[in-house]
Amino acid sequence: NFTLTSKPTSIFGMFLMFVGSAPGSTAGGIKVTTFFILLVFVYSYIRNKNACSIYNRSISISLALRALVKFFVSVSILSIAIFILSIFENASLLDISFECVSAFGTVGLSLGITPYLTDIGKITIILLMFIGRVTPLAILYSIIKEAPKDNVQYPDENISII
Repeated sequence: NFTLTSKPTSIFGMFLMFVGSAPGSTAGGIKVTTFFILLVFVYSYIRNKNACSIYNRSISISLALRALVKFFVSVSILSIAIFILSIFENASLLDISFECVSAFGTVGLSLGITPYLTDIGKITIILLMFIGRVTPLAILYSIIKEAPKDNVQYPDENISII
């Protein structure tokens, strides 16, 4: 019964639900491999390495960028859903966030507010379950047309982000 857990336990549970499980499983979330690739990518960048590698294996930059896009799109979708539910539902932000992450990860856990959601809240949760199961990247790939190949190589620009 997750309604009896402490706030830190609920937050840690949300992290586990967001990451999800291994690829090929029926669980949603961003998947353990995506999260691991992100960790390796960030670690390589912090260490100022030219390549992203782990255990004598190289991880391509395109794969790392795909993982980053999947993470960003997933967080964006969850943020929008949490925002929508925070407008229409009379519940704490932790409860709303927990419900959204649970739906996105197709976990089925609840802090007890699911039966009391408004129609808009229920539709939002249903959409999150669908998106979490199909994965955000698959939905993006089906919506966005592939851009034609550009044979032009533009010069790099060094933009400060610090």
